[in-house]
Amino acid sequence: MRHSGCFECPQSISQPSGEAGHRNWASCGWGMRRLTFMIVESEPAEGLSTDKLLIETAKHNVLTAYSSREGLEMLQRFPDVDAIVFDTALEDLTCEQFTREVQKQNSKCKIVGLRHRDRAQENPKCGFKEIFSDDPAGLLKMLEEEFGG
Repeated sequence: MRHSGCFECPQSISQPSGEAGHRNWASCGWGMRRLTFMIVESEPAEGLSTDKLLIETAKHNVLTAYSSREGLEMLQRFPDVDAIVFDTALEDLTCEQFTREVQKQNSKCKIVGLRHRDRAQENPKCGFKEIFSDDPAGLLKMLEEEFGG
């Protein structure tokens, strides 16, 4: 649950006149809505997820889970994610099983399937949108277009 007024615009904190500050983020230059995504993927061999880094570089928040089951546990703790990016190569749950469990927790949550070109025909459609895993810039663009970043 989000609480309005938990954070104040930095301009309101440092006003020299001592006047009560404003809470209008747009007027103080904080107008961009920062989205929150969860990425559910295998742990990268090189230790860094290109998708996660690119999304964070665009000033969005990213939660990361390294298995489907961990993703479901994280969704219980952080239910207000804007979308979940799900790697279809994960083997602990299929995308269909994962989607079914997500819908039980949060019926509004959208899932974006990350497909792999070498396995493109292997799995049925995943999520309300799909994109190939080798296109992180395309993923970011699609997420911002779909969820308003």
